[in-house]
Amino acid sequence: MKSKKRLHVVKVVLRVISILLMVSGTVLFILALTISGQVEEGKGKADKAQKNVNTARQITSSSSYTKDIGEAATDPIQQKINAGRRDIKKYGQLVQVFYIVAICTVGTGVPLFIISFFPRRKRK
Repeated sequence: MKSKKRLHVVKVVLRVISILLMVSGTVLFILALTISGQVEEGKGKADKAQKNVNTARQITSSSSYTKDIGEAATDPIQQKINAGRRDIKKYGQLVQVFYIVAICTVGTGVPLFIISFFPRRKRK
């Protein structure tokens, strides 16, 4: 009797752990999707800003006087764009890690959940 009760407790604990793994993996996957959307939005904004800076530099590059003014005006903006692109790259890598961890977590939780319903084989 005692071993049956212990086996039942082990199966319940296994089910709880597997459910926690599946839920945490799903939450992580949703978080990765959200961050991925924001990364794509940031890429679009950075590309648009870079296009504007390139246009301003092209317009002001006609003479050495206007070129200096154009560079003075666009250099701080270019630095912000570069910093934004670095952040975009960092968060893009984080999203990839989140996807991998989410898939592994759910991929571990589902088999554990299924295994917890199979009866234990009796030893001979």
